[in-house]
Amino acid sequence: MRRFLILLLAVTTAVMGLALADNYLFEGLIDFEEVIDIEQVQVTPPDRLEPALDPLMVFFTFDDSGFDYTADYTDDETDAAYLKLAFKDGTFEVTFNDHMLEGALPTIAIKVPKRVETDDYGNETIVTDLRDLVGIEWYDSGSEVLGFKVTHEDMRLRDVSAAYFAAFEMYGFELVEETTGNNLIACVFGDGVYQLRTVFTRHGEDIVAYLHTT
Repeated sequence: MRRFLILLLAVTTAVMGLALADNYLFEGLIDFEEVIDIEQVQVTPPDRLEPALDPLMVFFTFDDSGFDYTADYTDDETDAAYLKLAFKDGTFEVTFNDHMLEGALPTIAIKVPKRVETDDYGNETIVTDLRDLVGIEWYDSGSEVLGFKVTHEDMRLRDVSAAYFAAFEMYGFELVEETTGNNLIACVFGDGVYQLRTVFTRHGEDIVAYLHTT
């Protein structure tokens, strides 16, 4: 009886050793896609991983050389103006004009108050500039413009946001986050280095667009 038990133990040990050796030899050859339903496996996508570096801030500059501040504007009427975006070296360059620009964003609504200065001889000079306009709000840190807000009259929310999205994508910015509602579209765009936050909201028949660095 004792001999039988010793023989049985030896056989069992040998079989287990072969099994372990088999697993070791073929561990790297198993095709797990044949064994596991891959669609049921929860995998963290690369764009959800913690970034190695924080995204850099974007800034804004404005070129209003194509806007005539001396035209016959009235304070109680809304006038049309046009914006066009370009991006270079971390800065969105915004061209501001009183005439339609090729590739411009939807028309924005502004009012142009007349600001004048009088010299010692009584001569008046119109000195209105971009920051005097009603309909454009600026956000800055003193030396750098960090964002701005404009109004698009009589527009649909999706049409306005789509125009901005196309302008961002032209310069390599992709949608990173998006929150939507009946009267709101809030997004973050990034190009892998820089990020930009945008908010589009409905106010009556108008759409307000807000762009700001993150």
